[in-house]
Amino acid sequence: YWLLNNRLIGHIPLRQIFQLNSSKSFLQDQTCVIAIFRRFGCKFCRLEALNLSQMKPAFDKRRIRLVGISFDEDGVKDFVDGNFFKGELFLDPDRSTYRAMDFKRVSGLSGFKSLFTKAGRNLNSVANAAHVSGNFSGDGWQTGGLLVVEKGGKVLYQFAQEKVVNHPDYTKIMEVLKIDPKEVGELHVAGTASCGDGVCSKT
Repeated sequence: YWLLNNRLIGHIPLRQIFQLNSSKSFLQDQTCVIAIFRRFGCKFCRLEALNLSQMKPAFDKRRIRLVGISFDEDGVKDFVDGNFFKGELFLDPDRSTYRAMDFKRVSGLSGFKSLFTKAGRNLNSVANAAHVSGNFSGDGWQTGGLLVVEKGGKVLYQFAQEKVVNHPDYTKIMEVLKIDPKEVGELHVAGTASCGDGVCSKT
């Protein structure tokens, strides 16, 4: 959980995560959907941000806070300018959140190979159809994840990437938050797959 400090990078207002402390967290006051992105230039992370942003009106209706976190300071401006994410953005340059969540780095070889798996190809096609592009700058092999945390701190849903092509189960997110999928509409996903090849989410 996170205490926050206001920070300005360029002309972009952000907050920097500087301490882990559950007792004083904003999670005590409001249910939150927290996306821990791999990096802001990641094509698949941008697609995830778009999907979560499409869910934001339903979140707002229920006073659910949408938060995005990344260590990627260099990619912030393009991410914000691209209007991929409608939630609040926080920077974690020393990756304390990633360590606390035990998010690993995959090897360059396995990460690169996963891009050419069926899940990777399908996800890339979906991103292209949604006119989402990305870049390869920065650390592309740090994994991320997502948490849905109820007011008071109870974890309703937890997702951790095992491969860089994994993404959260949006249907499960809506289920635990009691959101009718019809309220959200069609998301940018590859078929019925929720998180790519292999098991990568848990409740």
